[in-house]
Amino acid sequence: MSGKSSGTAAITRRAFLAGAASTAGAALLAACGGSGSSSTATPAATSAVSATGAAPTAGSPTRAAGSVTVGATTAASSAPTVATSGAKVSGSVSMWVYPLLGEDQSKNESLWSGIVKDFTTQNPGVKVDVQVLPWANRDDKLTTALAGNKGPDVCYINEDQIAQHVEAGTMTPLDDYLSAEERNDYLQNALASATYKGKLYTAPILLTSTTIVYNTKLFKDAGVDTYPTTWDELIQVAPKFKEKGLFATSYTGALDQSLNLSYYPLLWQADGKILNDDGTAAFNSPQGLDALTFVTKLFSEGYTDKNEAITRPAEGQSNLDLSKAATGLTIDNSGAQRLAKEWGTGVTKIGAPLKNKKQISYGTVAGFGLFSSQKSKDASVAWIRYLTSPTVAKQIILPGSYFPTKKSIGALYGSDPILGEFEKILPMMRGGQLHPKARQVISTLAPEIQASFLGKKSPQQALADGEKAVNSLIKQG
Repeated sequence: MSGKSSGTAAITRRAFLAGAASTAGAALLAACGGSGSSSTATPAATSAVSATGAAPTAGSPTRAAGSVTVGATTAASSAPTVATSGAKVSGSVSMWVYPLLGEDQSKNESLWSGIVKDFTTQNPGVKVDVQVLPWANRDDKLTTALAGNKGPDVCYINEDQIAQHVEAGTMTPLDDYLSAEERNDYLQNALASATYKGKLYTAPILLTSTTIVYNTKLFKDAGVDTYPTTWDELIQVAPKFKEKGLFATSYTGALDQSLNLSYYPLLWQADGKILNDDGTAAFNSPQGLDALTFVTKLFSEGYTDKNEAITRPAEGQSNLDLSKAATGLTIDNSGAQRLAKEWGTGVTKIGAPLKNKKQISYGTVAGFGLFSSQKSKDASVAWIRYLTSPTVAKQIILPGSYFPTKKSIGALYGSDPILGEFEKILPMMRGGQLHPKARQVISTLAPEIQASFLGKKSPQQALADGEKAVNSLIKQG
């Protein structure tokens, strides 16, 4: 996904739970955009080592402080064989990734050293250098490195980073390197999120998603025996929670909370768009007004806490965490796991995203992109295809409780009461807006959205002012 989320969503780079539950949350928030999302990452390790224990060699790509380098080895393995073009592949590949397995760098090192070892056993003519870099400021570091011709050949990136690198001329489309069979194996929403201007720029590796979570104890306490599945149904039951001194839902409207985790999913549920195909603002529409009117009513009627419209609660202190709000509208799987632990056994219920005209919510799609500066294209492509092969992909996905992008991998969490339910709603997920200024659009529009539910502007005026500000931003080039 790619900052820290409140209790209403968890793809942050900070751990909400120890272990695997925290890692999925880490990947989501870094992709969410908005203010501060890249500067509040999970702390990285403070060492830099290779698979042989040697220090990074001179002439290798620039390493950020706290990176971990995993060099190639030739130990035997039982890894799957992934066919390439039929010819022997040779060359070198450098790749940047981030701590998908949380703060424990030894786990991240172990994951990648094993994968590199297996790949180079099958492809002894290829040297692979994987650098595990900190989440913090990753976008700026990658952009700077690419501009100085010191970037990686391959990089793990979220969907909302694609457009800026394509427009800068630093990414290479993958359409010519993936077979029709490989493309057809991808989930359609994963493929769509990796495609920009009709071309595929990353090979998707993992998904995250957000949806509604219900506190069943609060429903029982309020005498509500049905769980709302639409906007109207939530508004209908909300007064019963208010009568009990509870909030019907939690909506974090603070300016450092990404709109991907608040207003945008509602806009999509209303069948609205963020931007038009020409890049101009599209949210000042009947659909955008429906979404903002819905949010504004939640606040004006006291169905959600106005304090959370201004300040994002401290970790573990949101109304959801404290069992003062009955639902969370955009909770990801790690957030749901955390809430289940806080609420107690049998209290957490996972539902499909709320429905208005559409039933849809936000999630991130991360993949491996090929950069134009790479020197060994065949080796880089072979490496990407290997990483996204079903068997290897599962090695990357499962430890962090992520979700697969390929149909052939199948369900991974059927018996898990939280992850299994999230897995069912993956087709309802969509990635963020693909535009070079997608994150700036969020920070530009967010104050206007906030002004509406704080009562400073009408929803109509807020959207009109937001449209003017966003169009001015886009015109700046």
